[in-house]
Amino acid sequence: SRASSASSRGKVAEFQRRRDFVLGRLDDMANKTQRILPPPEPPGGAFYVLPEVDRCFGLQAWTRDKPAIPVTDSTSFCAALLARRKLALVPGDAFGAPKAIRISYAASQETLALAMDALEAFLYEDLFLPSDDDDDEEDAGAGDYPVFGGR
Repeated sequence: SRASSASSRGKVAEFQRRRDFVLGRLDDMANKTQRILPPPEPPGGAFYVLPEVDRCFGLQAWTRDKPAIPVTDSTSFCAALLARRKLALVPGDAFGAPKAIRISYAASQETLALAMDALEAFLYEDLFLPSDDDDDEEDAGAGDYPVFGGR
């Protein structure tokens, strides 16, 4: 019927808007963070993107009130993101993309905006080079500047 066809086109258009929003934010993050998170290829029909985060491997996530979390793979990246910014994303390992994280854009526009803000803050404020002083993990990163941003 015409009504269901129009409804389907509206849903497709909404998912395209969400996809374009997520891809646009990832592109902005790539530019702000010296391409540490290169923008992924647009998906061919899925409701998710798989940006690669392997350039973050070897860094650590740190904030003043918590010990450092080493980022060694996409799983530890997601764990650090959850611990630091309360954003749960899925490692790409389960999808054949071990260097990537999975970001679904099936969520509402408001939820996507909050998630992209949290991911950007994590990349820009929470990632540091590992501290040379292994004896004092509580102060790991203290006095240093984030790799891609500043406090």
